[in-house]
Amino acid sequence: MVAITFCGALGAVLAGGIAWWLLPRYGWRYFVGACAVPAILVFILQFFLIYESPRFLYISGNIAAGEEMVQYFEIISFSGEITCPPSERRGRILDLFNSTLRKRTFFITLVWFVQAFGYWGVTFHLPEYIGSQGVDPYFNMFTVFIGELPGLCLAMILIENHMLGRVKCLRFFSILTSISLILFGFVNVDFLKAVFVVVCYFFMVPIYSILNTFTPEIYPTDVRSTALAWVNIVIEIPAMISPFIAASMLSSTISWLYPTVWASCFMLQFLLELGLNLETAGQDLKDTTLKNVDGSTSTTTSL
Repeated sequence: MVAITFCGALGAVLAGGIAWWLLPRYGWRYFVGACAVPAILVFILQFFLIYESPRFLYISGNIAAGEEMVQYFEIISFSGEITCPPSERRGRILDLFNSTLRKRTFFITLVWFVQAFGYWGVTFHLPEYIGSQGVDPYFNMFTVFIGELPGLCLAMILIENHMLGRVKCLRFFSILTSISLILFGFVNVDFLKAVFVVVCYFFMVPIYSILNTFTPEIYPTDVRSTALAWVNIVIEIPAMISPFIAASMLSSTISWLYPTVWASCFMLQFLLELGLNLETAGQDLKDTTLKNVDGSTSTTTSL
């Protein structure tokens, strides 16, 4: 998942470079048109390069298509049959809040919410804020997106179980994002401001990739996709709210207000991550959530 986010960061670098080149010379219409080209290419390629999950096909009762997909990908090589009975009861958000899962759902939901709130709060009006501080906004945003790449490389290393693991890696990147935003707000040298905003993205963007790795691992297979769908619904709420809050702060005469408000978000995220005590790096993933005779729930481990 970190590697996939790295590809997204390459796209952000491309967008930043296009903005640096096109916006000052030709205006926003050419920029929007240029950004639409990759989306059109992806739309076409998805008809040829994206395939359905074999497990989804099996639990949906489409056994023949599932077997065909397994053979296509050569996932396994054995003589026998795959046991994956169809399931009609799936995709229930309430399953994430049963007695076994509700605590982790509570904390991971809040962590995702605060991450989206802080990220979009920082990002949406950052060019305007940087420009008001005397820094070239287009060039600096280009360098900001380049700064994401080494941060993601560092996350690829630290996320493993022989390094920091998932949870400690989240805490590490969250607290340093907060610190870099505070320094960005209170340093008065233009060059250092440009440096600290790059450092901020160095630590802030990999949090998404770590969360995308960690979140599926803390849930059993039968609710894993539901959990990812849930957090992706939740993060749309702060994504709609935070740009308006950021815009209101741009009119303030207090120059450090904009970055320090968002720094407090990542400090709150760090505190919430202290409630995540389930380390998944190097551990077996759970397969299903089972109902016990007494009505409680338990999980089984996949082989």
